[in-house]
Amino acid sequence: MPDFIDARHKLSAIESRRLKGQRVVRSEKEAQLKRVLPYNHILREMADHNPRLTMTDITTFVEGFLLASSSQETAFEAANATRDIIEGMRHELAFEATLYHIDGVGNIRPADIDTDILGTDIEVIYKGEHFGFDVKSNPSAARRCANDNLSYAGKISTIPIWSGFEGRDFGDSLRILDQKAAIERASFVGDVLEAAYQHGCERAINMILHDGNVSKIHS
Repeated sequence: MPDFIDARHKLSAIESRRLKGQRVVRSEKEAQLKRVLPYNHILREMADHNPRLTMTDITTFVEGFLLASSSQETAFEAANATRDIIEGMRHELAFEATLYHIDGVGNIRPADIDTDILGTDIEVIYKGEHFGFDVKSNPSAARRCANDNLSYAGKISTIPIWSGFEGRDFGDSLRILDQKAAIERASFVGDVLEAAYQHGCERAINMILHDGNVSKIHS
């Protein structure tokens, strides 16, 4: 766990440099992601095998476990880092739940570590075509990532998108409390997938950026 925490600190420093306009070598970031992502995926496996687990269940376990072998400061920091990871993970779980309500969607799977490093959280087959989604926990993060992707000169293969859910949709749970919200969100996500299928990921990303309803599913 200390290695995981050290890597998170380094990733934070790399992001601060990037935001200041300083050059960041991709391999530098990837090296730290390789130290962080295995822990993220362990948490995902826990969530998949124990659907009733709550955020408090996991963070309490992590903090208690580390208190027996590390300092109180390390245990507290690890619990907070775990909470941050779970926050992102449950948005991915909610987005997956949304995908199951869309006609034309076939296989849905969370990305493996190698694909995750490249920025894809969820892979989906839609009408026989493969698409990747980078799921964000808020609209601002989705827009920022979308603009970054559009500035990239190469082919865009991953679509950044807000899950469409907020903290109140989860409570302390790892999953959304009301599946009706996933059904409501499915209409917009289906339109995004259709745009990507018909015209490519760049069109889908532009749709996300310019659709006035992208950041609102709750009236």
